[in-house]
Amino acid sequence: MNVRRAIHIRTGQSASIAAVDTWLTRHELEVARFDDVYSACVHLLTNYERIADLALVGADWLADDEFNIITYIRQTWPRTAIIVYGASDKTPIYDVLPLMRTVRRQAALDELVAQNPADVVTELARRAVRSDAPTIVPATPAAQPEAGSITDSARAAVEAENRNSDSTSHDTRESRPEQSPSDNGGIAPRSILSAEELSALLDGTDHG
Repeated sequence: MNVRRAIHIRTGQSASIAAVDTWLTRHELEVARFDDVYSACVHLLTNYERIADLALVGADWLADDEFNIITYIRQTWPRTAIIVYGASDKTPIYDVLPLMRTVRRQAALDELVAQNPADVVTELARRAVRSDAPTIVPATPAAQPEAGSITDSARAAVEAENRNSDSTSHDTRESRPEQSPSDNGGIAPRSILSAEELSALLDGTDHG
């Protein structure tokens, strides 16, 4: 399996983050790196056509409601392999879900980064084919989040992004390379919601 593009949400221990970054660089992947879930959420909203083959999420510094980023990655890119890594045994386990792997503690992380990313994604894809598990990730490992804590911040960031986009030529967006449907298992990329639809939905939720 050809693995070319990754997203790394760097919310783990610093040593783990460095190990993952080095791994991705060594294998020459194109990587979008984010230090918090809000900027990652904005990236998913505004660059959903740049489908990642592999997503890595550090669990150590995520608040309960911030685990929703895992759900949003899955909804935006249904065929992206997701690895959640953490230095503690308390890291939630997602392995029963398709295309997901949990890495706990340094020894397991060392084992991960000794592999080729393509081999990791291929194995997760094979497991998904054999699995009858649901394809949607639970919102959080323990409890439902406070209303809109991530999405409110993401919405504000998207609105700022839209204001910035209004001041630039649409030629910039047209110059972005097109994503072939074959890059994501033959499914053409699509965001769950546009920025406008998301704002409308969140407004309706807030008033409900």
